[in-house]
Amino acid sequence: MKELLQNLLPNKPYLKMKKTINLLLTCLIFFCFASYTGDRCLAQEKVSAPYSSIISGDSVNLRSGPGVNFEILRKMNKGNTVLVVDSQNVPWLKVRLPRNSNAFVHKDFLLVENSVYGVITAKRVNIRAGEGTNFNIIGQLNPENRVEIIRKGKDWFQIYPYANCFAWVHRDFVKKSGSAKIYIDNEAKKREGFNLLIEAEEFEKKNKAATLNSRDLSPIIQKYKVIIRDYAQSPANERARLHIERLAKIKMQIKKQEARSKIKQRTEKGKKAILTQTKTKPDAQGKITEAGRFFNRPGTHRLVKNGRTHYFLKSKTVNINDYTYHQVQVWGKIKTSKKSKIPVIEVDFIKKLN
Repeated sequence: MKELLQNLLPNKPYLKMKKTINLLLTCLIFFCFASYTGDRCLAQEKVSAPYSSIISGDSVNLRSGPGVNFEILRKMNKGNTVLVVDSQNVPWLKVRLPRNSNAFVHKDFLLVENSVYGVITAKRVNIRAGEGTNFNIIGQLNPENRVEIIRKGKDWFQIYPYANCFAWVHRDFVKKSGSAKIYIDNEAKKREGFNLLIEAEEFEKKNKAATLNSRDLSPIIQKYKVIIRDYAQSPANERARLHIERLAKIKMQIKKQEARSKIKQRTEKGKKAILTQTKTKPDAQGKITEAGRFFNRPGTHRLVKNGRTHYFLKSKTVNINDYTYHQVQVWGKIKTSKKSKIPVIEVDFIKKLN
């Protein structure tokens, strides 16, 4: 080929063409090496959006704009998923703002439906990165848009970000994981958890009085346990846990009330027994003294009459110490034992005589 060109062309034009070809080859090689990233050129690395991605670092900032001077909306950890909607703004990727990110709406534009949902009441309502008009706008809402409420503040309500809320993350911390469907299906699962949470809260509202009367909160608690079991990745999971903790405290209060009620019943029963017993003849009479601390004593106290111990005394219901060194009348069950010549009275009631 070289010889053919030399025969067809004069020496100088041939040399000029040779230099041009060499220059073009050099520029092409330089362009590819300059654009080389990993094992392919940058032009080949562009991926069409949207697509699902995984965060590849820890404490990765999602910001309200494509730069480090924009507000941090939340931090993502390794393994968290995001939906990339625009990958053209190198080196920042535009992503749909994930749940549990900072997103706020002024209370004047939100009609609260229940503990979870609210409806927007005006056109082009700004969703902001913080509680105030000085924070960046990250999206807008219109009438009839239904939002999920995280927290009710004084003037601003924190909501779960709407579909048109976006954030930016540096591409160095993001790795493509698949189609947008992966992320969308995951979000749908989270919404299912929230719908179950609403059902559980409505069930509690309708049945709380009945369950409290029956002293059994298990049906309500079970509703929340299903959310914890089946929707671990849903933010509804955390709210379900809080409900269970709250109901656990109520259960403890019920147990305390039941314990107090039993004590009251026993007290009332004891009072009736006392009234009945005081009308009958006492089982014994004398002065109560301590029994001493000798081994295997049959009772805690003695009932002494004319200087002689007639009975040992013990009781599970009466504090005999309150009657020590007093002349008393005693009602109870008299029991004899082969171990002791002196019988024992299991005291039900004591009446002071002095």
